[in-house]
Amino acid sequence: MLNEYERERIRRAFYLEHKSIYRIAKDEGYSHQTIEKVLSNAPPKSYHLSRPRPSPVFGPYLSRVEALLQERERMPRKQRYTAHKIFEILQAEGYQGYGNDSSKIGPFDNDQLVFRLNACEARWEAARAVCCKNA
Repeated sequence: MLNEYERERIRRAFYLEHKSIYRIAKDEGYSHQTIEKVLSNAPPKSYHLSRPRPSPVFGPYLSRVEALLQERERMPRKQRYTAHKIFEILQAEGYQGYGNDSSKIGPFDNDQLVFRLNACEARWEAARAVCCKNA
């Protein structure tokens, strides 16, 4: 995959130096199809999972987290759940993903809550990794 610097170098060679596509391909070491894609301003393709990753530990609790987040949206601002409170509720309901040592969990602010209605395990795991003191 070409980075932005390489893309810019190819565009400059074509538009400013008036080199042909085949000359740029030979000079830069890429195929002419790659050069044509760069010049057509096609953005690089991003990676998408064909199916969601299995989540045997957190999967059963995902619907509960979504319900808590919907409930959070209807609560007054000062009474909303924080990520830490959601984690405590899940632990009380049997979630064992990170053990029972709550001292490893850092403080959360409502503004730092990264969950939305479409929360998924990857986002939850990332937030937990950031907020754990001994991660």
